[in-house]
Amino acid sequence: AASEIFRERYPVSQYSVMGRPVDTDRYGAGRTSGRETFDLLTVTNLRYEEKYDGVLTVLRALRPLFEAHPTLRYRVAGGGEYLAALREYLSDYEYADRVTALGFVSAVEDEFASANGFVYVSFLDSYGTVVLEAQAAGLPVIGGDVMGVPDAVGDAGDICPPTSDGVRNTIERLLIDDDHRESLAAQSRRKMATYNQERAADHVDVWEHVLDP
Repeated sequence: AASEIFRERYPVSQYSVMGRPVDTDRYGAGRTSGRETFDLLTVTNLRYEEKYDGVLTVLRALRPLFEAHPTLRYRVAGGGEYLAALREYLSDYEYADRVTALGFVSAVEDEFASANGFVYVSFLDSYGTVVLEAQAAGLPVIGGDVMGVPDAVGDAGDICPPTSDGVRNTIERLLIDDDHRESLAAQSRRKMATYNQERAADHVDVWEHVLDP
């Protein structure tokens, strides 16, 4: 997605798109809470309507799942002008007592550490770094198939249609299939174990080409 947007905007014939590094030590070292619930987490930037719409998509997907799974909880971390709109939406949401709009969280690594899964739907991102942070925390990741979210998820997570039905079906598998959930978590850990070294190698390759084409 980033490559397509770049081609549209800049008349450059040769370029490289590389993932940014992630502080894997930080996001892999949060304090777990020992909760007995199944906690889904979204971390997003609620300054943008397209990301707020992604959270609403997840909330619509969760309605039947809340009814079927009494231990299910959902947390949204992130501040911005649409935080107030989200809290207003939740005031009429049937399962508002099982949803927490946290606002901006400085120690977000603790939210990752105390979650059981990460779900991210965004109609804006060219490359969702927050997905990499969730993978660095070893979480099973679900990403909506829109914009650059699949690029960030890669082969270490589930990609689903960015609709309430698509998100619901994918979350439900995460809830009921323990083996699949652990497989996704393992994929996240494997990916991020070498992620920063691979990104550094990408940068070296580009500079070697620039300096000695």
